[in-house]
Amino acid sequence: MTVNRRTVIIAVIALVVIVAAVLLARDWIIPTFATPSVTGVPTAENPFASSTQGSYISPNNANTNSGIQAIGFIDNTSSGFRPQQQPLYVSCTDVRHSTATPTGAAVVEATPEATLAATAAAGEPTPGESDPIVLRIVGEESEACYQVGEIFLGDNEFNLAVGVTKSIDGFVQIDRANVAASQIGEININVAEFQSDSARRDGMIRQRFLESNKYPVAKLTDAKVVGLPARAYQDGEVLTFQIVGTLEVHETPKEVTFNVTASLTGDTLVVSGYADVKMSDFGFEAPNIAGFVAANDEMRIVLNLVARPE
Repeated sequence: MTVNRRTVIIAVIALVVIVAAVLLARDWIIPTFATPSVTGVPTAENPFASSTQGSYISPNNANTNSGIQAIGFIDNTSSGFRPQQQPLYVSCTDVRHSTATPTGAAVVEATPEATLAATAAAGEPTPGESDPIVLRIVGEESEACYQVGEIFLGDNEFNLAVGVTKSIDGFVQIDRANVAASQIGEININVAEFQSDSARRDGMIRQRFLESNKYPVAKLTDAKVVGLPARAYQDGEVLTFQIVGTLEVHETPKEVTFNVTASLTGDTLVVSGYADVKMSDFGFEAPNIAGFVAANDEMRIVLNLVARPE
């Protein structure tokens, strides 16, 4: 009787170990080998092809969860950038591994009112005859990123995870005679190519959470600019405004607002902007591997874009 009981206990323990090993493999080992299901740039259509002026560049190469401390993100646009200097923008990877800060931390937000106030004070010229230039995003010079706070449950250590993809395509039309008349076409991003500093994290995102191997393309559509001055553009000046559009991720659309800083020097446009969203708004859960790591539902999306004519 005692032998049988001991055998049963051993068998139960062995079963528990096997189940734990299977779950561990499912959550940590198998996803590590999940390579992007789709690679290369998701081509965007040019909505400005009928413009009477402007050039076109050739296509890019196809190559709070409960208990989790919220992130106070660094404002990439508040410090600004100057296109005459290198790099053209502050990379979103510069804040990788920074310690999470509590909600309510001081963050200087970029607002279009700053541009409008500066315009009024300077007595800028009124709009002239339309002078559009069509530019295409250069993926290899640009980046689309996610920034999300995560905590390693074993040591209660917070970390800012950052993933980046350069597979981006899209068109913009800048009216140099009347900046407020500028337009933004559809912007496509291959999120299956998001790459962080952890292959394990990337694999889990592709397979289980964002499911980017199943839904590889994110789109920004119906985008409108808010806060651009109705006047002629002065070459090299930095403007602060907002872009409001429909962001579709995980085949789930949601209206989002990007805080943006941009400058056009010659024929090179540099745009740096961010939007704060929640993963749950797009129909997927924040990564949470019980006993190992958990991520915030809140996430910052960063777009650092360089666009040029042909």
